[in-house]
Amino acid sequence: MAALDAPVCVDELSVRDISVILSGLSSDVVIPERFMVKEALRPSLSLLPSSDLPVIDLAPVLASPHGSAGGRADVVSALTRAAKEWGFFQVVNHGVPIELLERMASSGHDFFCLPTEQKEKGAGSNFLDGYAGKSRMVKDVGCMWLEGITLRSILAEPSAEQFANRVWPGGNPTFCQTVSEVGRELEALKNSILGLLGEGLGLPTDFFTRPFEELKAAGQPNAGADLRLNFYPACAQPSLALGTMAHTDPTLMTLLYQDTGYGLQILGKDGSSWHLVDYKRDGIIIFINDVLQGWSNGVLQAGIHRVVLNRDRHRLSFLLSSRPPSDLLIQPACTVDGEYCPPRYRPFSFGKYIEATKYQFDNLPGRSLANYFVFGCYMHTFP
Repeated sequence: MAALDAPVCVDELSVRDISVILSGLSSDVVIPERFMVKEALRPSLSLLPSSDLPVIDLAPVLASPHGSAGGRADVVSALTRAAKEWGFFQVVNHGVPIELLERMASSGHDFFCLPTEQKEKGAGSNFLDGYAGKSRMVKDVGCMWLEGITLRSILAEPSAEQFANRVWPGGNPTFCQTVSEVGRELEALKNSILGLLGEGLGLPTDFFTRPFEELKAAGQPNAGADLRLNFYPACAQPSLALGTMAHTDPTLMTLLYQDTGYGLQILGKDGSSWHLVDYKRDGIIIFINDVLQGWSNGVLQAGIHRVVLNRDRHRLSFLLSSRPPSDLLIQPACTVDGEYCPPRYRPFSFGKYIEATKYQFDNLPGRSLANYFVFGCYMHTFP
């Protein structure tokens, strides 16, 4: 793996690309103004301890097809409670090889160490396709301090191969093989967790996965599984910038692996305090996303999170984001835990929802995307 421990510095501040800025920024240089987020959104250096954040051991469920009845019930209860209260949890003993997770992280580091001109060969048609090193300006917020790669539909399309062929002469079979293996492992884990959450809500275990399997059996495109790698370089003034602003993810579920323990923060249950997520070498972080909040009729909560920066250390994460087919109609579950609850959300398709969230991202940053389709006019604002 290429070394990334050197401090970052800058030659000029009027540059077009975060990668160029981060080719070397000394600790006494002020970061470019466009990366300074407005004062109300700047992160506090004081954080609550992470001991309250849920970490769940999946061994009682995954060690055997059924596990012990008591062990399974405990896992289901813990997952469901965390999804209701936090919209987030971290799982260990999940069955995904640690060696594979670390190999994917190493491949990501190797890419982000490439010269800017070579990385830019991997750029796609938009910010969420291929390499993105030009941080997008968020209205009334500022630019985020990161660069990333998005590989779309990695389980159904040769997106990794197409990306690698643009970046490396002769491609990069090792990178592509690692992407494929990670995608399959995380997709299987996602389906297991969705089944456990369905069970915890008193629904059929295939409630959240059956529509995708039916589409697959009918020969129609299955749900999209997108892989994203994020690189957050060290920042000379971490109290003035953000790696990612507070948000919920607009898809179904996100599974994330991080290579260090500083950066990712979860909004507390009180709606105002931020908790730092501890690094666990074998931990995979799970986010409940907007679609799952709507599908569960608001019983499960989309996890609000952000990424803060470190003065001395870079951070890399990669994630699998699971999205339904754009035309799949999401019908909120009105009977949960054996009790009927009137629908809080209108039925919606994922495609229409993404159109709505794009408008909100461009015009109403920091708003709760899941509530776009809520009955009434309730709208939550992030701190």
